Amino acid sequence: MMVKVRRVQGEYLQRRSDGKNAVQQGGVIYNQGSVKSSDIRSNLSLELPNKYLGRHLIIEVYGCSFEKLNDTEKLRKVMISAAKRAGATILGDFFHKFNPHGVSGIVVIAESHISIHTWPEYGYAAIDIYTCGNIDVELIKRELLSFLQPAFFMDIELKRGLPLTEVNQSRD
Repeated sequence: MMVKVRRVQGEYLQRRSDGKNAVQQGGVIYNQGSVKSSDIRSNLSLELPNKYLGRHLIIEVYGCSFEKLNDTEKLRKVMISAAKRAGATILGDFFHKFNPHGVSGIVVIAESHISIHTWPEYGYAAIDIYTCGNIDVELIKRELLSFLQPAFFMDIELKRGLPLTEVNQSRD
């Protein structure tokens, strides 16, 4: 649990309840004392590849129509179609319609997954596109945004897996 937030040089420094600091940059929280990659590598008994293992695109969409965000079958069709067009290998899908409204859905692909969680009453959806393969993530993003027609959206891409990077060099 974070407490006492203050702004420091364009970032937010937060003091956690355990007394340690965390820095928030662009919505991502980095905890003080993060382990250095050299420490992790020296404690592992396996050879680690010198490449990232995956891309994780997180998309926040706002100002979408209630009807589109609440239409389970259309969301499913758009996500499956986008996955196929992007070159993904579809393994399965699962979608759930909430009562009175809202949808959660996932398309599981051999390369990882594409998921959506909607809040039609707020015109909002949270979308994840995660892949460890060579598929066109931007095509999936474009097709989902084309269907949802948000007033605006934000996205962030995370490189997942290795190489391990030093997020925070300060140590307690």
